[in-house]
Amino acid sequence: MKPLILATLAAVIALPQAALAQPIGQGPAPVHATQHKPLDTRAKAPAAQPASARKVTPKAQVQPKRQSQSQPKPRPLAKAQPTVHLAVGTRLDSKFIAQHETIRQPARYRLAHTGANTRWLRVRNDAVMVNLQTGRVLNIAYNLFR
Repeated sequence: MKPLILATLAAVIALPQAALAQPIGQGPAPVHATQHKPLDTRAKAPAAQPASARKVTPKAQVQPKRQSQSQPKPRPLAKAQPTVHLAVGTRLDSKFIAQHETIRQPARYRLAHTGANTRWLRVRNDAVMVNLQTGRVLNIAYNLFR
C-alpha cells in the first residue's frame, strides 16, 4: 500500500512541473493556445411544459424613446455678417463703425495720428481710419493683426 501512495504522490508533484517545462529555444506559448473558453454561467431553460400549464402574460407595449431633458437643444446657426469691401473712399454705415473696436493708441501700431472726428478701427486683421461724421474710409493698414 505504501508503494502505491508514494507513486501517486510522486506523480502529483512531478506532473505540474513537467507541464510547465518547454523545449529549449522556444519562448512562452502563444496567448491564444493557453486561453480557455469561458464557462456558460447562464441558467438552462426549464423543460417544456404543456400549453395548458403555462401562464399567459400580456406583452408590454414598447414606447418610443424620448430625448432626455438634460441634453441641450441644438442652437440655430448664426447668420453670417455681410462682407464689406474695404477701400479708401468707401462709405461705412454707423452701425458697422459701432460694432468694431476702436484702436486707442495708434502710435503703438505705428499708425498715423488721428485728427478731429477720425478714428482707427480694427476690422478683422486690418486697421481702418474712418471719418466718424461722413463714414468715409480715409486710410487702411492691411494685415496689421496677424
